[in-house]
Amino acid sequence: MNEKIVIDKNDLRLLYETQGESTKEIAKLYNTTPKTIRLRLHKYNIPVRTSGEENRKLNVNENYFKDIDTSNKAYVLGLISADGYIGNNRFDNGITLGITLKQDDSYILDFIKKDMQATYKIKIKNKNYYEFYVCSNIICNTLQKYGIIQNKSLILDIKDVITKANIKQNLIPSFLLGYYDGDGCIYQWVSKDGKREQYNINITGTKETCDYFYDFFDNRGFFTKRHKNENNNYTYVVSGRNLVVNSLDKLYSTIYIPDVFLARKYSKYLLAKSPTKGKALS
Repeated sequence: MNEKIVIDKNDLRLLYETQGESTKEIAKLYNTTPKTIRLRLHKYNIPVRTSGEENRKLNVNENYFKDIDTSNKAYVLGLISADGYIGNNRFDNGITLGITLKQDDSYILDFIKKDMQATYKIKIKNKNYYEFYVCSNIICNTLQKYGIIQNKSLILDIKDVITKANIKQNLIPSFLLGYYDGDGCIYQWVSKDGKREQYNINITGTKETCDYFYDFFDNRGFFTKRHKNENNNYTYVVSGRNLVVNSLDKLYSTIYIPDVFLARKYSKYLLAKSPTKGKALS
């Protein structure tokens, strides 16, 4: 066989580590031998599985999103609505669901992996970000039926997602908390006189998505357009400590709160509920 075949390191890592393809299956794609693939794995310092490990396929609960019947599922669906993506798998006809978060927030990905009963690995995308994704036509088709499609950022309407996914009323706060953790921020600073901590929350999305949050938060706050050249890209803002607390109470103060959410945002919410004099958080 020709030992000079071109095999990109990142492509090989994706196929072997993330998708769990065997050296035999990868060899077929490149019209070479499993031995050649193993040599390249060693060359690129990619850990080589034993033959027994190679025979174990990567798994995931492909029916996870078909019935949004827990606060955890509602939260994950909300997070994906904000921060997830669906893309074509260029190595076959499959579709991929992916979620990328900051390194400090990667415990959220650990939870999602466990809740979805997935054996796919969480990968370091770069030194500051981690990525978890699965290759499943069933999962991606389910999400697309809910309106979570490729290039969704300027067209997603979370009201449609809630309706199409048949999310029950008591689970909507968990869904919105997931979206807020993905595409929301809470800011804290000290007033110029140093006597008061001040807060606001920003949530980005389409006008339809911002409208839904506006209604959910009892018509508090205002909208701003993010970019002049993008017609449906907005930021919804709630400003003022009391308004921020009253709004976020609706996301966090519920018996149906999910088992996991972003601790760093929650901690600022708790600070807003019990303000103290001093420096704002960095």
